[in-house]
Amino acid sequence: MDIRAKKGYIDSVATIAIMAADATISLKEGLNMSLSLPRHNVRETRDQYSQVHAIAALGHEVITINLADKNSEVSHLNKAILDVWVKYMPVTIDEEFDAELKVWTVSIAEIDIYGEGETKAMAIEDLLASTIDYLEVYYDRLDLYARYDPAEKKAVVAKLARCEGDKEKLRLILGV
Repeated sequence: MDIRAKKGYIDSVATIAIMAADATISLKEGLNMSLSLPRHNVRETRDQYSQVHAIAALGHEVITINLADKNSEVSHLNKAILDVWVKYMPVTIDEEFDAELKVWTVSIAEIDIYGEGETKAMAIEDLLASTIDYLEVYYDRLDLYARYDPAEKKAVVAKLARCEGDKEKLRLILGV
């Protein structure tokens, strides 16, 4: 890296740091920033989204509230922090062999999805395909599911959706 490129990089990093500091000051002054989680209505968040984003990027969670529906709080948080939470969030995989039917069943307890097969490997493959199908239906009808599913189930669905329809990514997420 030549000296000009290095100086440009340093200037860029410094500019970002200054912008983040300015956003912190602006939010502290304009949005009542404190040690508690800041909560703002949709309009405030929209009007000052650059500052909200900068604070969230630094690692401080910011909550947006729809005043018409107090149960619809939305969190703005650095994705790296969310990635850590999601990584360590457990998903329960149950395996059962029915000797009478000679079939394996492998299931995800939190979302009542299962796969079956003559071998455990076949049951896992069926589970992976069933889960991807379920996620597609879930997100096609999100308005319906979001209304009735508990937060715990939504959290597991969100974790599994990170596979983006890729069976191998899903396999890694589930550890099967």
